[in-house]
Amino acid sequence: MSKIYCAGRVARGIDWRDSLKPFWQTHTYMGPDLTSLSTTGPILHRMCLDALVRSEIIFTWLDSEQAYGTLVEIGFAHAKKKRIWIAGPAYYDECWFAYECATLRLIDPAMTPFSALDYLLGIHEHTNGTNDPKGP
Repeated sequence: MSKIYCAGRVARGIDWRDSLKPFWQTHTYMGPDLTSLSTTGPILHRMCLDALVRSEIIFTWLDSEQAYGTLVEIGFAHAKKKRIWIAGPAYYDECWFAYECATLRLIDPAMTPFSALDYLLGIHEHTNGTNDPKGP
């Protein structure tokens, strides 16, 4: 069982993280706490950083090069030497630095957040988390 933080743009209403709920039967969802979106910036910022510190895996759904908060989360997680997985429907040239921070990358227009996390967890479990190779 892994502690997973889900970085990526937040959508009001139905968010992409909602599709990942089946994973939380066997893994622990660490954040962000989407019920806290009405919380002020400094408090939400601290909550996210605390959750990143407590997480083992940072799963990032990068579906825009304008995901500025997500890019900060990736940098913070990299500095903390966390396992970072970045998945998304396209490769964004302007995000090359973030991609370089990733332990695993999965870029495929056919992938959804659910299928990407399922695939990456399969690699992680197959290798016992010891040799997560970098993707293209």
